[in-house]
Amino acid sequence: MVILGDEEPEVFSHFAKWLYTGVLLGEEELRVSDSYTQLLDLYLFAEKMIVPSLQNDVIDAMLRLHEESSRTLESEHIQRLWDDAGPPSKMREFAIDQYVYRVKTDEALGPEYPHEFLSLFALKLWRGLWGGESKCRSSHEELDAWYSFDMWKSSCSRYHTHEAGEPSCEGPM
Repeated sequence: MVILGDEEPEVFSHFAKWLYTGVLLGEEELRVSDSYTQLLDLYLFAEKMIVPSLQNDVIDAMLRLHEESSRTLESEHIQRLWDDAGPPSKMREFAIDQYVYRVKTDEALGPEYPHEFLSLFALKLWRGLWGGESKCRSSHEELDAWYSFDMWKSSCSRYHTHEAGEPSCEGPM
């Protein structure tokens, strides 16, 4: 018997659907404005229940959603992720990368974001802008080359969770 005391019935319903059909959310469900909330709920559930294949499917869906719509996790998603996900969470890494790429929009990040997230964001952005070189990448073309969507597509193992002894996935998702 498995007790799921604090899990939302809708999250478990999505999990059961995925378990039996391999489908996370329907196409219509992914198009609605709260699809990131639903996907984050599923990811946190999968992390808590230790279901790496569900975690990976959620990451893949978020990557597709970001690529197709340029939508990103909102500040409340980031806060929830830092409150509820484990420190080695691949979703945290995904969130930081999503914001590093999005920084070109000149959107300010304020106190509603967790301090650790802002610190990791700044560090990753600084490393990306300087690239370990003596000159700064100053143009959008240089930034795009450094951090393109092609890089995201070809590195699924970057955000995927793999069990001990399981080989990392390679190539396009």
